[in-house]
Amino acid sequence: MDQTHVLEPLRLARAPGMSLEARLRQTLTSFNISRRSAIRTLLDLHGENPTAFALAAAKVLADPDAANSIGGYYLAGLIGRTDGIIDLLLHARMLSDPDALSLARTVARVDSLLDIRLMRKMMQDAGNDAALVPAAIARRALALVDATSDCSRLTTHLMRLTSHPSAYVRSKSALLLGRGNVNLNRVELFMHSEDSRTRANAIESLWGQKSQEARGIFQQATSDPDRRVAINALVGLCKAGGADAISRLLSLLQSEDPLSRRGAVWAMGQVADPEFAPVLEQLLNDSDQHVRSMAARSRAMLRKPAPAPPPPRSELVY
Repeated sequence: MDQTHVLEPLRLARAPGMSLEARLRQTLTSFNISRRSAIRTLLDLHGENPTAFALAAAKVLADPDAANSIGGYYLAGLIGRTDGIIDLLLHARMLSDPDALSLARTVARVDSLLDIRLMRKMMQDAGNDAALVPAAIARRALALVDATSDCSRLTTHLMRLTSHPSAYVRSKSALLLGRGNVNLNRVELFMHSEDSRTRANAIESLWGQKSQEARGIFQQATSDPDRRVAINALVGLCKAGGADAISRLLSLLQSEDPLSRRGAVWAMGQVADPEFAPVLEQLLNDSDQHVRSMAARSRAMLRKPAPAPPPPRSELVY
């Protein structure tokens, strides 16, 4: 093949009349043809205006085909090494929530410390005072680490955010703390919070725990005056193998309060036990539209029933 024709995408990518986003796409296209030249082009474009480069790269990497290409991995690593990408991810005026989430997932594949960098930068910008972190930025940061991190290295930052003025930030931090580091004493402390969302998320953070201590916390929380906390506790008990919790969920379906019925139906989807299938099938005809739509979603979340064991092989008689 003519070398001039092969390198044509790179020549176009350097053309000043083309948008930066288009130039990046052209460069990624040529990555498998001449990697060295493509890398040089990316470095040159990055050097011209790192902020504009990061914004254009975010749009390009929102395309799964581009993000999963060899050039896409290099591009994600290139922008991921700079602090500018952290500002870009944290500020909603620069990137929409879906674009920020897509970019964070792409960068996290090549930067295992992205979660720590996000939290540190957010705190530094607020003078290391968690109470001064703008609620919108805290919500964005928590959403990003929720999608990209196991939160095991973020305990200190998340603990500080549990005192944030925003109830949402406090409750979300409590949930992520449980994901990264199960601490029953800390959960019990959160259960004394006046904020019902914090209590509900603290209980949710224990889902999957089956110890006697965790069961005790679940059991006590089923009596919480807030419906969401109590239902989250029943989900936890169901996941821990509590047969009584299943019957209590089913009893909520007899309530005249549609919110209680919706909560019970939602909980069945979270438990995902295929035994709920017949009940959810009936609820597709419930008088409440929201219950019907929730039943459809929960039914789709059920695990597939375990296949029946094969019949015993009979002995051959000769």
